[in-house]
Amino acid sequence: MDLLFKYTSEVTLTRALKLLQNNEHEQFKNQIARKMRGLLILKDTIAKQKGHSKLEIYSGAKMICRCCDANPRRLIRLFKILLADIPDIEENKLKTPILSKKKQSEILLRFSTSILERSQSEEKIGPSLYQIMSIIGNYMHDYIHNQKLETEQISSIEVTYTIPDLYWEIIEKAVAYGLLCPNIKADKTEILPYKSGVYRIAYVLCPYFKLLPRKGTSRSLMSILSKYEPQQLNIFNSN
Repeated sequence: MDLLFKYTSEVTLTRALKLLQNNEHEQFKNQIARKMRGLLILKDTIAKQKGHSKLEIYSGAKMICRCCDANPRRLIRLFKILLADIPDIEENKLKTPILSKKKQSEILLRFSTSILERSQSEEKIGPSLYQIMSIIGNYMHDYIHNQKLETEQISSIEVTYTIPDLYWEIIEKAVAYGLLCPNIKADKTEILPYKSGVYRIAYVLCPYFKLLPRKGTSRSLMSILSKYEPQQLNIFNSN
């Protein structure tokens, strides 16, 4: 409740208090607590971080698996990195090999950073891909950490058939390289809908941008990019 008062918008706080005052505890649990607990803890943790202090929040088996986006190769790579950092049992006089939460978070953040930074090396489109993904991720970060919280986080972008071909090429490449994931409905068979659709940021990038690896609401890609002049974007400079 302290975090609700501290970090949520007036509308969200009023809604939460009204549910409690009316003894609608199940509704409060489903509509507020379940949706906001992780967001509030994340926002509070980042707000309290000082200097080069290390986070603990990106740790645990579920978090590690989720941040691999059900990608077996990505999961194996991350497991190898984690195993390589396990301290020697005899040397450190440990009964079991344990990686601290801070160490797990450090590794996951390093892994997340490497995934994004490697996109810059892709031939021709790399700089544009990196810039657009950085803009998207920073927009989502700002929504959580620099504004009052609503019940959802922004985790996806939405594009329509009117999207310029230059931008669509970036979206296609982002999906191909595992930086964006198309929101495919269960009754659809296409892997990549043509232009119109919703695409969530890959969970592997969440530690880098300090997001929660979960589905949220979406915002139009063109509205996210609207504050940038064309000459500021590499996608125009490189074509």
